[in-house]
Amino acid sequence: MNSTEIRSICLKYRDSGYFVAPTIPEKKLNNAKAHYDIPFGEEVIALVDCSILGHAKVGLAICSGGLYWNNDWMTSTSIKHLNWSEFAEVEPSLLKYDIQFRDGAVLSVASSGLKKGDLIQILKEIRFELLNGKGVDRQNMQASSQPKTAITQASSPRAQWENTTALAAAMALATFADGDIEDAEVELAMEIINGIDSIREADLTHDVMNQFAGFLQALVSETEGKPKALRLIPINNMLNKLKPVTDAMWQELIVEAAQGILATKEGQGPSQEEEAILQKIACAFQEA
Repeated sequence: MNSTEIRSICLKYRDSGYFVAPTIPEKKLNNAKAHYDIPFGEEVIALVDCSILGHAKVGLAICSGGLYWNNDWMTSTSIKHLNWSEFAEVEPSLLKYDIQFRDGAVLSVASSGLKKGDLIQILKEIRFELLNGKGVDRQNMQASSQPKTAITQASSPRAQWENTTALAAAMALATFADGDIEDAEVELAMEIINGIDSIREADLTHDVMNQFAGFLQALVSETEGKPKALRLIPINNMLNKLKPVTDAMWQELIVEAAQGILATKEGQGPSQEEEAILQKIACAFQEA
């Protein structure tokens, strides 16, 4: 199977964090080559960005010689590359937040820039071509690509949902406060979420992490290039997500989480913008 055939499959799909050569952004491509251990001279046909901040340091590269990937710190894998012969011998399955190729070969797609169903479909079609060298029966392929573990949202009481939503929103606001989003801030937010027993016990860890990532991306996209007055609208909308929290312990936890993220920022102390955001977070509960 040659690069042209692989590329023709990849071109059938589109999404905001999915790129097919020659339209892969240079910075993302360079990050992928550096972090996925892609050999020099290997042709990158398509790239799926699975990073929260859009730098493509984690994700999947579909290359002329096989698949190369890199996960974030939450998902471990002992194998990060399958050549096409190896890939033809496995059947990728979609789990809740991962794609498993085989034991020890796992790709995290929690923050995938391509719909998970579309990504699994691309992999299925490539494998079909590798095994058969014929046209793809899309109807049969679609049926076989259903995940072995259903993708469902973890159930939780309404209060738990409101509390975790507020936590994700507050940490997104703190991370975004000065407009300079740093990897250390994002990593700390993930550690905070992972360290809260009630979230972990309710199996909500990944859901809250994804919510944080979505809120952060929304703040960036909805304020970019906007005048200061209009930038306040998405910020105030995010603050409104804190209002339903009435539990004093959760209120304290949310404020402390925001303070912790602001403390990771470089400099002698919080800026005026950061102090203002922290004050708004603390006051949002009082307005409920």
